[in-house]
Amino acid sequence: MKKVIVSAAITSLFSLSAVAADPTPGTVDSTSATIEWTADIPVIVPGQYITLTGANRGPVKAGVLDINADGTFSSSSIALEVRYYDEESDTVGDGVLVGENTAGGASNAESITYSVNSVAFTSAQNIDLSATTAQIFMNDVAVDSNKDLAASGAESWKTNWKIQNGIGSSIQDVVAGDTVTATTVVFAQVSFVEPAV
Repeated sequence: MKKVIVSAAITSLFSLSAVAADPTPGTVDSTSATIEWTADIPVIVPGQYITLTGANRGPVKAGVLDINADGTFSSSSIALEVRYYDEESDTVGDGVLVGENTAGGASNAESITYSVNSVAFTSAQNIDLSATTAQIFMNDVAVDSNKDLAASGAESWKTNWKIQNGIGSSIQDVVAGDTVTATTVVFAQVSFVEPAV
């Protein structure tokens, strides 16, 4: 008796799969797929003649953000260098000097002007950090975001950037195990002088 029931169950299973593979006329079926497009925006967007690099022509390295239990924070410095760049050959050259023309007649810079966006904070745990503000420092001097920062010294092609919490600001709802990222964009604009003749 048990063999007959098992045999009937197996026969029913094959019958169902046969029906599933062959829809009857008039059957309507549908399917869907979720697709997405993503893009990694370049960390560095070079100009035609200049680009930014990390220290010693290296990559721009991420800094470390130290967050205290009370939500106050500070960071390590991130080095940036403004260097000559050949767009056609994608070649990074020497640092852009401010001042006199070089003996070889290269066009040096009259000035380098920096600007930096406000710092945006994100949380891996999706904590709302939109009210968090940061004080930005260029070469250990506090600077305002979204304003021109003139640099005229010969070594102004080398800068270091860091942040700390703004006055009266801290990261609210500090959650153990969370990862907080602080992001900003630094711009550099070079005004070139005429090359030596």
